[in-house]
Amino acid sequence: MVDTKNYKKYIAVGSLKMPNSLVGSFRKKDDESFTCDIIMNDDKVDEAGFITCATTMFPDKAVIYITKDMLDALQQDDDIALFDLYRELGHIECGHFNLPEDAGEMTQEESMELMDKQDMEADAFAAEFVGKDTALSVLKDLLKTRAKVDRDLHLNGTPASVQRIRKYRARISALEALQ
Repeated sequence: MVDTKNYKKYIAVGSLKMPNSLVGSFRKKDDESFTCDIIMNDDKVDEAGFITCATTMFPDKAVIYITKDMLDALQQDDDIALFDLYRELGHIECGHFNLPEDAGEMTQEESMELMDKQDMEADAFAAEFVGKDTALSVLKDLLKTRAKVDRDLHLNGTPASVQRIRKYRARISALEALQ
């Protein structure tokens, strides 16, 4: 269980439009050396192949890059944006950016299993902040959106579509099983 009172989220208010702007941060009450900046940079998120946010680890800090749209949503306390942001913090705090020593020897299947496990850990971490019901609602909405996109692109039933849908269902089931 995560001590949610140990973390403090800071998000800028107002209309910030400059790319690469520092728009927020996470701090920990019990670890003054912990630094996680939140920087608005649509290009960095896009380069990473994501839609709303992407995380980069540096030797002295973590950076969560977010899009302008995500910043707008965070300023409105949007459930999806908050869940996504706390998931990224979860990946950082759970050490998911540190590769296991045997990572080079892992099969593709083992690597995918590890990533699935890490996603479930990050989901559970985020649920501690936004609430389990909210986290489940967000994941179920994302599953519906994924299914609709696959349907619209005529991808239903393809191996990639089936795999994506199964992963969302597994994440939902794992979160439902949490006490």
